[in-house]
Formats: sequence, C-alpha cells, structure tokens
Amino acid sequence: MVQHLSDLPYHIAKKKIPSANEQGVKTPPSSENGWKLEMFIFDAFCYSKKMVAFECLREEEFSPLKNASGAGKDCPETCLADICRLHTKYIVKAGGTILEEKGEAAFKPTLVEISPHLSYAGENLESHVKDKSFTAPVYIQ
Repeated sequence: MVQHLSDLPYHIAKKKIPSANEQGVKTPPSSENGWKLEMFIFDAFCYSKKMVAFECLREEEFSPLKNASGAGKDCPETCLADICRLHTKYIVKAGGTILEEKGEAAFKPTLVEISPHLSYAGENLESHVKDKSFTAPVYIQ
C-alpha cells in the first residue's frame, strides 16, 4: 500500500485557525480562514487485493477525533462522552445501575469506563455489575 501513497488524493477541510492580533493576543476567527489537507483510508480501497466492509452501529464502533479540544464536535470531549455512554449501556444491560454523585440515576454521559481486560463489548460483566449501583465516576476492572 505504501507504494500508492503518492497516488492518494488530498481532501480539503476548511478550518477556523486562531491567529495573534497586533498585541500578540490569540484571536479566534469568525469564519474559516485556513485549509487542512486530509487523506482518507477509503481512497486506498481501490489498491487493495482483498477488502471486506461490514456494517455496524456507529455509536458502538466509531467516534471521530478530528478537532482540537473545545471544538464541540469530533473532539476529545465528544470521544470521551461516546465511550462513557457506551460503557454505561453495557453496565445497564448487564443489570447494573450508574448513579450521579447525588444518588440519582444517570441519563447523560458521566465518567464511566470498563477495562478492556475485563470486557471488550459488554460480555462477562454480569458477575461484576448485576444488581449493583455505581456512583460516577466509575472504573470497572
């Protein structure tokens, strides 16, 4: 695949890039003022000898990280919220309950993590969480 790297196209992503004003203070732009050149994995598919695609639930298998912290979309905070939401779903499905600090059931993503050494996709959790309540933040290992 490396031999085809120069054949892959660049895709333009317009971005808001902060700059310094005359006083040297970081200033966020009001509109896109720069371009980011990106390469996508799917552009390499045509060079593969064998390829398989499978369909999955996006919220269970994919959370893009394309932007800096604080962007509000496709950033570290949204990735963290997505994985915590997924792990909460696994715990609830296995019979456990996640509580907020106030002791009320959590309906929004809170800090919840399941060690991948214990469970990759929610399997083998019942013996660890069934009929138990956990107060966020939660780390199950």
